[in-house]
Amino acid sequence: MKNNIIDAVMENAEIAIDTLLDDGILKDIPVLGNIVKALQIRDDVANILYAKKLEAFLLSISNSNYEHIELELNDKENLEKIGLDLVFIIDKINNIDKAKWVAQAVINLASKKYNLDTFERLIYAINNFSPTLKSTLDIYYKPRELVNGVGSCYVYDGDHPEELANLGLLTTKYAPTVNNEGVGSVQYKESNLGIQLWYIIENA
Repeated sequence: MKNNIIDAVMENAEIAIDTLLDDGILKDIPVLGNIVKALQIRDDVANILYAKKLEAFLLSISNSNYEHIELELNDKENLEKIGLDLVFIIDKINNIDKAKWVAQAVINLASKKYNLDTFERLIYAINNFSPTLKSTLDIYYKPRELVNGVGSCYVYDGDHPEELANLGLLTTKYAPTVNNEGVGSVQYKESNLGIQLWYIIENA
C-alpha cells in the first residue's frame, strides 16, 4: 500500500509520474516538478483534494504528444515563475475540470498555439472563470448561424457577457444611441483570448 496520497492517486490513474517530470513537457517547468516531488514524500490526508486536481492535470498532460516547451530565452526565464503560479492555481481552483483546462493550456503552449503572454492571461481567466458562464461562452464561440459572428444584448439583459468581457473573453462596443426606454445597448464580440479559452475547454 502506498504511504502517501500523491503516489496512491497517481498509481490509481496509472500515470508514470517520474517520466512526466523528468522526460515530459513538465521538465520545462521545474518548480512545478519540484513541488510534486515534495508532495510525494508527505503522508498528509489533507492533500487528497489537491492530489485529485493534480491527478486530473497530470493525466491530461500524459495524454499529449508533446515533450518540450520551446520558448525564447526571455520567456524561459519567466517559465519558472509561472510554474510556481501553477502550483498555487491548481491548489486554488474549485473543480477537477479546471485542472484539465490548465493542463490543456500547457499543452497548447507546447504546441505553439500562443505565446507565453497569452498563456499567462489564459491561466488567470481559468482561475477566475465560473463554469456557469460556459453556456454564454458557447453563444459567441460555438459554430452557429449568426451574422458576422457577432452577438449582442442589452446591458440590462444579464451580466454574463459583461463578466466574460471583464475576463477579456469578449470585447465590447457601446452603441451611440439609446432605445425608447433610454437604455443604451452594448455589443459583445469575440476576442482572441475568448477563442483560445473556448477551444481549451472543448478539448480538455
